Amino acid sequence: MPVGRWSLDHLYVDQFGVLTLLETKLIQNPDSRRDVIGQIVEYAANASGEWALGMARQHASEYWSKRGRDLDDVIRVAFPQSDIAQLWQDVESNLEKGRIRLIIAADSIRRRFVA
Repeated sequence: MPVGRWSLDHLYVDQFGVLTLLETKLIQNPDSRRDVIGQIVEYAANASGEWALGMARQHASEYWSKRGRDLDDVIRVAFPQSDIAQLWQDVESNLEKGRIRLIIAADSIRRRFVA
């Protein structure tokens, strides 16, 4: 998912329209410790400007279209009781309020040894 000149690994939405930003790191990646925290916070700081005004929906639609699926159909399967229009209004409202979730996932955490 594009975030300015960067790219977030994964972006999810829950049934309440709260976006979850997920950044993944492998232990062999030198950014797998402190830098990733700054990276995901930077993404969060830019989320509203990048994904508001329907851009989150447009990116999601393009993503699913490339996979031969319709975004609204994907949402209906994931959240059968949801009103799709309301869901996207909730996404916009949550972005505006800075209500987002951040997750960093790593295959392992490197221990820091002090000599």
